[in-house]
Amino acid sequence: MCYDFNIEEYFESKAKNDDVVSKLFKSYNSIKELLSEKYYPWIRDQCPYYTNHGKLHVDSVIDSSSKLLQLSIDKLSDVEVFLLLTSIVYHDVAMIKGRIDHHINASEIISRYIDLMPSRDFARIVNEIIKAHSGKNGLAIPSGSCGISIKQRSQEVRPKLIASILRFADEVSENRTRVEEVIIDEVPNESQIFWRYAMSISASIPKPIEKKISVTISIDYETLAEEYVCKEFCNRVTNGQINIIKYIICRLEKMNNERIYCSHIFSELVDIKEIEAELTVVKGIERVEGIEVINFSFRDVGLYEENKYPNVSFYDNFFSNHSHWPPIASLNKQ
Repeated sequence: MCYDFNIEEYFESKAKNDDVVSKLFKSYNSIKELLSEKYYPWIRDQCPYYTNHGKLHVDSVIDSSSKLLQLSIDKLSDVEVFLLLTSIVYHDVAMIKGRIDHHINASEIISRYIDLMPSRDFARIVNEIIKAHSGKNGLAIPSGSCGISIKQRSQEVRPKLIASILRFADEVSENRTRVEEVIIDEVPNESQIFWRYAMSISASIPKPIEKKISVTISIDYETLAEEYVCKEFCNRVTNGQINIIKYIICRLEKMNNERIYCSHIFSELVDIKEIEAELTVVKGIERVEGIEVINFSFRDVGLYEENKYPNVSFYDNFFSNHSHWPPIASLNKQ
């Protein structure tokens, strides 16, 4: 199986030969069409300077999930595929009310269109999966397994497993397509760092054959010495600000912690052992001479504690090993 595998296309093809899967696919398709028309276009209006959380982001999470599961999709039942896809299209829809508690507020919107679900049980499970995509205890919310029925079929499904796939696919789907480069200078200070980070991610690709996530990062030379407002990573900011290099390493560290947190659950489907990153500084369409391209990877470190969010840090090690990268002081003299 190759990297262009798509779960939606897989699900649709199975629906052509099975009445139950056909019912599930029609339900999923109706939900996605409704949300695409009535919700996704308005999320940007509610959160105008956030990175994209609408249809483009949803399709990106579907793509990341497809890449993660390309070798193991046959280990998910048709009902579990439905639950995964439906949770993906619903997971950020409550951003229409704002970012705070959006993973919790989705329940109201799901309930409003419950008639589009195969049953109330499906709606409940989707709601729990969505609640799990945020927060350090999120994956404690869905059950490990539960029974569900559709038409003449009854079976067990694994909500926690599905939630772990959604959560990690959401984390690794960040890239520059979520922002518009031509208006980035108009973005308010408090949102600049999120846009600059998204702009720096050329690609983030799950590669289950190699058991890794490959992240390609191109950093704009003009932004190297800039400091941006940052309300995250309080132990790494100075006077409430951070530069793009430090922020990128913080975000990669977070991605790795998400990998560790989720992989203990989804390891029966996909084994992701590391995240590798390539960091390049560019000016326009050229690499900047005199600044080396850095390739590094990070894996598990420390004691794993079940049901506890990991806190694996490589921030200090990175800057210790690459203390002169990039040489911002000397670049400012050019």
